[in-house]
Amino acid sequence: MEILGILVCLSFIILGSTALRLIKPNTTSEMIAWQEFASSHQLQFMARADDPDHAIITGTLQDCFFFLKSAQEETGTLYTFISMRGHHFNFDETNRDYLRVFAQCGEMLRVKGILEADSDGKRVSYKESGIITDSEYLVSVVNTLSSLVKICPNIVDLGGEAIPELHQIAIRAKILQKVIDELLVGISKNSKQRWSANVLKLWCPHCLAHYDQRWVNQPPLKRVNYFGCRKCGQSRHSFEFEGKMVVVLDDETSIEQSQQDGELRVNWQQRRSLFDFDEIEIIRATDEDVERFAMQVGNDTDKVQKSRYGEMRCVVLANSQLSENSMRVLKRVFSKLEIREPQSNSGHLSSNEPANKSL
Repeated sequence: MEILGILVCLSFIILGSTALRLIKPNTTSEMIAWQEFASSHQLQFMARADDPDHAIITGTLQDCFFFLKSAQEETGTLYTFISMRGHHFNFDETNRDYLRVFAQCGEMLRVKGILEADSDGKRVSYKESGIITDSEYLVSVVNTLSSLVKICPNIVDLGGEAIPELHQIAIRAKILQKVIDELLVGISKNSKQRWSANVLKLWCPHCLAHYDQRWVNQPPLKRVNYFGCRKCGQSRHSFEFEGKMVVVLDDETSIEQSQQDGELRVNWQQRRSLFDFDEIEIIRATDEDVERFAMQVGNDTDKVQKSRYGEMRCVVLANSQLSENSMRVLKRVFSKLEIREPQSNSGHLSSNEPANKSL
């Protein structure tokens, strides 16, 4: 019986040591690959003498601060963690390749781990179970992180205009999902820091539409809100204006916008598109132009602006020479139709004062 007991104990010891090796294998030889990687890239390699499975590599790589470590989960599973933080960022708003290159990184990367980023995009990290010892694979991961950390801050700077494309990238390249979610947080933070104090005064210089709080609610994207143009969603450019926005039909001037007496007057015949106007003034226009403008208003799908048309004042100068049919069309679209006698320099757009200043 004593012999049997000793044999049972020995079997438990053997099985136990086997299990230990499965959970935490001896990777001393595998660390050689990391030492070679560090040496070939002029990085610093550090390992614990009492535990060769845990090592760290630090330094500057591809103009980024580089950090790599091996560590152990609470379950005993080893993992590799890599992070890269950029040093210098130069945003070029004429460069339209940021999102394209970002998408390519996600579509070309073949990894088994998890990519993440800080909300400002200036640090990108990667975590994978086990110790990465394949040198080519390790280099490919590092190159991808280096590309991402140089692109992501620029995507945050793009602001709201990047969101539609980020939505498509999140669908195509799921490996970038967590990175995209954090970039959305960064876009939200940036817009609130820049615009929250005076958002009610802000206008989009492209759409001539109000800034507003917008929600990103497009799965699989993270749900966040930010301040941007209520029409196009961009959040980088704006101008301040608190007066009345008047759409003017005047074919005797080539000036598109003019700010006069607290009004921003915009010539529809130069712009040919709708915007967030409060009042209509027809100085001189052909019946064809008036009817085309009225048709554009009637077909407007913008729910915010469409709900206001019925209460808007439409002023027609008495000498505008519009036909009775054009007047009926205007009356049908704008219930508050007024005929006004012309005054000296009445209504004409002036180039004396710029229409807006982009911030």
